[in-house]
Amino acid sequence: MLRYKLGVLLAPEGKVRVRLWQRMEGDQVRDVDEAYAAASGTWIRSERGYGVGLSLPLASIQEAGSPLDAGFTVSVSDADEAGTQETLMGNAGVLRFWTAYPPTVEEYQPTPFP
Repeated sequence: MLRYKLGVLLAPEGKVRVRLWQRMEGDQVRDVDEAYAAASGTWIRSERGYGVGLSLPLASIQEAGSPLDAGFTVSVSDADEAGTQETLMGNAGVLRFWTAYPPTVEEYQPTPFP
């Protein structure tokens, strides 16, 4: 379930601006456009493209009802000019949080992607 959607914009001098673009309010997704101050990051240009590092507080991706799993999707849109998207790519993953190590058999069972 979508909790929110963030936009990461490359800013001058290797800084990033993180914007909150969508968030859940009750059972509805609401479009917004506001700064997301809980995140920080940097970027660099390389001969192969860009390297972007982003830090988010763990609470921002961990579901309140599921302390063991945190699913997320990262999508990248390369649009240097407005209305011109050169590349769109993405990846999805799950972070596992175990209460002890080694985890119990129940905690170790993989959770299917939605």
